[in-house]
Amino acid sequence: ILDAARDAGVRFAAEVHPGQLAFDLYSAEAVLDALGGRDEFGWTVDPSHLHWQGVDPVAFLRRFPDRVYHVHVKDATLTLDGKAGVLA
Repeated sequence: ILDAARDAGVRFAAEVHPGQLAFDLYSAEAVLDALGGRDEFGWTVDPSHLHWQGVDPVAFLRRFPDRVYHVHVKDATLTLDGKAGVLA
């Protein structure tokens, strides 16, 4: 798919999300390394997915400023009250 994206002159943006290719800075680094740093591959970032995992969204953006190809946002709250987990 990355060859097709390159040939079409578009970029592929995978969403940083639990259960996907990447869910934090370490897994994002591993994916980029596995792909050999191909320019047509980057990230869709929704800060809420990082926030509720306890990952700093700003740190992610600072680490990958040239790899964020799409952003979408929504409200997110995190309530750690001992009654609900982070997936609730």
